[in-house]
Amino acid sequence: MFPPLVNPPRPTDATAPRSTLALGYVAGALQGLAVVTLPASASVVHGQLGLDDARYGALFLAQTATAIAGALAAGAIARAARARVPLSALLAFALAAHAVALASLVAATVVAPLPACLLAAAALGLGFGVGAVPLNALPAAVAPSRRPAATVAMHAMVGSGFAIGPAIVGLALAHDRWSLAPLVLAVVTLAVAAAVLRTRMPTPPSPPATATTAHARRLGTLGAIAVAYALAEGTLSNWITLFLHDGRGVDGPLAALALSGFWAALAGGRLLASVVLRRTSAFSLWQALLSLMALVLAALPAVQGPASGIVAFIVAGLATSAVFPLTVALAGERLGLRSETAASVSTAALMTGVGVGSFVIGALREALGFDTLYRLGALYPLLALVLGRVGFARREPPSQR
Repeated sequence: MFPPLVNPPRPTDATAPRSTLALGYVAGALQGLAVVTLPASASVVHGQLGLDDARYGALFLAQTATAIAGALAAGAIARAARARVPLSALLAFALAAHAVALASLVAATVVAPLPACLLAAAALGLGFGVGAVPLNALPAAVAPSRRPAATVAMHAMVGSGFAIGPAIVGLALAHDRWSLAPLVLAVVTLAVAAAVLRTRMPTPPSPPATATTAHARRLGTLGAIAVAYALAEGTLSNWITLFLHDGRGVDGPLAALALSGFWAALAGGRLLASVVLRRTSAFSLWQALLSLMALVLAALPAVQGPASGIVAFIVAGLATSAVFPLTVALAGERLGLRSETAASVSTAALMTGVGVGSFVIGALREALGFDTLYRLGALYPLLALVLGRVGFARREPPSQR
C-alpha cells in the first residue's frame, strides 16, 4: 500500500519536463519485460517445477482476470481521486506489483510451486492492468500536441520489453542461472518505481462533462472496437509456433524464430509508426493497419514452410503494431474520452478479446483446422474497421468521465 501523498503543484503540459515522459518510457519497457518473463520461463515453470498443462494454463487465466480488474479499478481511481492519487502513484504501484511477481517466480523454486506461480501470474496481470492507465495517460498529459505519436512510442517501449525479455531469460537459462534474470529485473523495477514515486507527473486536463447516455455510447463504441481488434491479435500471436510446427511441420527452433519475429516486428512497427504519424493522420494509419491485418490473416493458409512462415508473421507483427495504441489515442481525439477512461476500457477489452480469440482457436482447431480459422479470423479486423469508420467518423465533444 502506498501512503497518502502530498504533492506539490503538478506541472502543466507546457512546463512538464521531457524527462518525465522518458521515465514513463523506461517504466513501459520494464512492464513488457516483466510480463513476458513468465511465458519465457515456460521450460522452468512447466518442466522443472512440474506444473502440468492445466495448471500452467490456469496461470494465464489468473493473469487475464487480474489485468482486467486492475485496468478498470485504476481507471475508476484516476477519475474519482485525481487530486489524491496521481499518475505517479498508480505507475509505482504497477511496477511494485511486477517486482512482487518476479520475486514470486524465483520463490516457486524453493516453496510450493503452484501457489507461488499463481501469485506471480496474478501480480503480473494486476501490474499490467493498473500500469496501462498512467502509461497511456502520460503522453496525453506531457505532449498533448503529439498525443498519437507519443502514445505509439510508449507502446513501442512496452513492445521492446516483450521482444527483449525472452532473449534475456534464454541467456540466463543457457548459463544455468535462470533465477538471476527475474531477480535482477525485480531489483531494477523497484528502483524505477521509487524514482517514479518521487516524480511529479502531470494530470491530463479535465474537459467539461457530457450527458450520461452519450458517454455510455462512446464507451460502448470503444469497447467494441478494442475487442474486435483483440480477437484478431489473439488469433495471430498465441498460436504461431503450434501453427507452424504442428500444421506445417516446421522445426521447433524455426517456429520459435517466427514468434520472435512477430514480437520484434510489433515493437519496431510501433517505432516506425511514431515517425509515419508526422506525415499522416492517426485515423488513416489506423485504417491501413487494420486492412493489412485482415489481408495477412486471409493469406496465412498459403504459408507452407519456415521461410514463408517467418515472413508472414513479421508482416503480421508490423500490421498489428500500432493498432491498439492508436485506438487509445483516437478514443481521446474522436470520441472525446479522457485518457484514463480510454486506457482502462481499452486494456480491459484487449485482455478479454485476446483471451477469447486464443480460446476460440484452441476449442475449434481440431474441428475446423488452422486454415479455416485464420480465414474466419480476417473478419475480426474488418469488423473493427467498420466500427471505427462509424465511431471515429466525427469528433465528439470531450467528456469528463
